[in-house]
Amino acid sequence: TKVEFDTQVFDVGGVFDPATYRFTCATAGKYYIYTSMYLDGAASASLQDAGSAIWLNGAHEARGLMNCDGNRIQASSITVTQMIDLSVSDYIEVYAYVNQSGGTATLRGSSNLAIFGGWLVV
Repeated sequence: TKVEFDTQVFDVGGVFDPATYRFTCATAGKYYIYTSMYLDGAASASLQDAGSAIWLNGAHEARGLMNCDGNRIQASSITVTQMIDLSVSDYIEVYAYVNQSGGTATLRGSSNLAIFGGWLVV
């Protein structure tokens, strides 16, 4: 599931589009990209596994996974960071998933429990 980050704190250069939930590179270079989110299982369920991923131009670039099968875990945070060489017009998106024993899981993309950002390093 694409995470819908619909609130911006900083957007220097207007490179994040809250309609498509994409960061689009305006200046080529090496970027430090990060995401962290809170993945929440249903009240009567436990998480089996969960993951978060940074995608570059529609393809998987980096991911963080958690496997807690056999252990009762209600919720967890997953953080992913990656240095990525970007060219002008390359775009970054964040995806996440939750597999649980029952009920409906929640991806907290529209609260302060989920963040996505990056900056030009070189």
